[in-house]
Amino acid sequence: MFYPDHRVLGRRGTRHGAVTGACRRVDPPQRRVQRGPVLRGCGEDVGGLILRLRGAPATGPRPDADRADPADRDRRAVAQKRHRQFVAVIIDHDHGLNVLENREKATVLAYRKAAKASGLLATVEEVTTDMWDAYVEASREAFGEGVAITIDRFHVMKNFQDGLTAARRELQRGLSAEAKTRLKGSRWWVTNPENLREEDREPFARLRQEFPALGALWDQREGLRAIFEDRTMVTAEQGRKRLEGWMSEVRKLGLSALEKFCKTLTNGMGRIANYFGNRNSNGRTEGFNHGRRAILWRAWGMVNFKKFRLCVLDRFGRAKA
Repeated sequence: MFYPDHRVLGRRGTRHGAVTGACRRVDPPQRRVQRGPVLRGCGEDVGGLILRLRGAPATGPRPDADRADPADRDRRAVAQKRHRQFVAVIIDHDHGLNVLENREKATVLAYRKAAKASGLLATVEEVTTDMWDAYVEASREAFGEGVAITIDRFHVMKNFQDGLTAARRELQRGLSAEAKTRLKGSRWWVTNPENLREEDREPFARLRQEFPALGALWDQREGLRAIFEDRTMVTAEQGRKRLEGWMSEVRKLGLSALEKFCKTLTNGMGRIANYFGNRNSNGRTEGFNHGRRAILWRAWGMVNFKKFRLCVLDRFGRAKA
């Protein structure tokens, strides 16, 4: 259950009073006055999704405030540089179910089997997860073939965005120095058209005409996004055929970075195509993860996993000792 009107940590408010989501150091008045609720409303219920899985980073000890580099004072930047411990966050569409100390297959599978035997997960209908193989394999072994496993569409798009960036660099390496200069600083290739600023639309259109290979790459990106947005498809088989047709067009570009993505898409095609039959995703999980990160930010990180787990379940689920 979400608690949008309560503080996350601290006996008398937050431990250091930082603004939720702030990326830079803030002055004392901002710390005192501009505190806000950790989360906004939960949004609409997404429907029949019963269980979701996602790996999420848990940060480490409090950073050293005396370091000279300003970036080192950013709690999130320090956490990423100095400590990367991953936990498995398991939720349903109402509240958090549990936080596991790591995301290894054995850990996830043991929890899954125990929860199924206890009745907590006895009626699971679907598991939506990212592309981490351990989650998929553990879900299949625990629940069997009768439970649908869906790979989150947003993780698929993120994987493609990474491939698109690599492909764009692959194309740009073959351009002249003058052409590279004209392309320098253009970050529109991974931006949705509706999110482009009005003043950026015309320059971006000119670049696509001037560099048709890059324009074709962007067209394929929009083609993949359109497939996931097309609500006329209501079965996994329809989605599979559209994705296979898209891959045949992408391969004509002859870019190794996109070929790698196509192999990933092919390997997970069945689970990715399940999205078109139910339209469930991990979108709501991101709101849960934002609240979980807020606990770590306000506590300057936690080294005691059990305490972190209980804090998360106290705010977003049913804590158990």
